[in-house]
Amino acid sequence: MKIILLIFTISLLSTVTLPFNHNSLQAQSNFLAISGEIKHVDENKIPEELQVDLVVINKSAEQSRQSTIAKNGYYLFFISYGNHDVYFIETTYQNIKYISDYYNAAAEINQTITIDVAIFDKNEKVPMIENIVTKFTLSKIDYSQKTITFIREDIIRNAENWTFFFDDEITPTYNMYLLTNTISAVGNLGNDLFLQDDNYLNINMPILPGINTISTIHTVALADDDTYNFIYNSNYDTNVLEINIPTRFSKEIIPIKGFQKKGEKFFEKEKMQVFQAENIAKKTETKLLIKQIFREKNFFLAQNNIFAIISIIISSVIFSLLIIKVREKNA
Repeated sequence: MKIILLIFTISLLSTVTLPFNHNSLQAQSNFLAISGEIKHVDENKIPEELQVDLVVINKSAEQSRQSTIAKNGYYLFFISYGNHDVYFIETTYQNIKYISDYYNAAAEINQTITIDVAIFDKNEKVPMIENIVTKFTLSKIDYSQKTITFIREDIIRNAENWTFFFDDEITPTYNMYLLTNTISAVGNLGNDLFLQDDNYLNINMPILPGINTISTIHTVALADDDTYNFIYNSNYDTNVLEINIPTRFSKEIIPIKGFQKKGEKFFEKEKMQVFQAENIAKKTETKLLIKQIFREKNFFLAQNNIFAIISIIISSVIFSLLIIKVREKNA
């Protein structure tokens, strides 16, 4: 899965000349060479010069980066080798950030590895978009305010070969239906990209070809009888809809329409009840009733731990998705 990070700033440039001498690399003990190529659907549109950044994340999740200029699409970095490091390339084209696949600890010292990155033209033509997975996690209960909070993660796919974005940087590219009785809906990647109105959370982020990830936080009001009627609706077809609810949060959860209980799982030692719905057509409602919400006095402090954990995991595309994928790959 490509990892998408949307940033609109460009850092200081430094230049490396290609090609390189492999024999000189072998003489540098404990160094790693990372070479690669900027690729475009139309080869004639590769910029003659383009800034490229190499980002390195070590096992302590500390990040470092180097910059260079890609000459006619080609670039090269020399770095000090780290046994558990994760490497990826990022570049900005038409004011949109593109990131390569990552490379992890399979490298060896004095080795050359290749990491390419794809770029695409920006277009205001609406592409075919589908929700691959939409996942909600009930993460917080505030009984003093009679509210509950969901963390939402959308993995969406742009089936076309252009990046969907508007030059005005205001017009939304993705519209997310608000849940019933929504008090606030905000983005986890910077609220300047997210605008809530009466019906939607409007998102004006570039939608790149392939897989994109959107993380948001939704706080809703409970009904007078301390229940919550969860209703999911979307402008896009959804392959898998999942809702995770800690077993300590509610004593009774009733699937109303579309949902089925898929059992239980653990997340950071927290036991979750898992409900799923599949192949949901756009504009189709899927419903779940959450009843008998937990009331214990010290529950807010206890549940706050899971809220913090989940928030940390999805608050940064770079740190969360990369580190999780590395752990899964090494398991």
